[in-house]
Amino acid sequence: MVKNNDSLQLSEGEVQHYEAKCYFETGAYQKAYDKFKYAVDEARFSYLEDEDPKYLDFYRNPEMYIK
Repeated sequence: MVKNNDSLQLSEGEVQHYEAKCYFETGAYQKAYDKFKYAVDEARFSYLEDEDPKYLDFYRNPEMYIK
C-alpha cells in the first residue's frame, strides 16, 4: 500500500479505506472497523458511497461481525 501510494498520492483516508476493505475480506473485522471509522471520520461516507453495500452495512452494524 505504501509503495502504491507513493505513485498514486492517495489521501490518508483513502489508504485507510482500502486497508479496511482488505481487513474485512480476510475476516479481521475489528481492524476493518477501526480503519473504516478513520476514513468515515475524515470524509464522512464518501468512501463508502460507490462501494459494495456490504461495507456500509458492516460499518453500521459491526456487532454482527465483531464478537
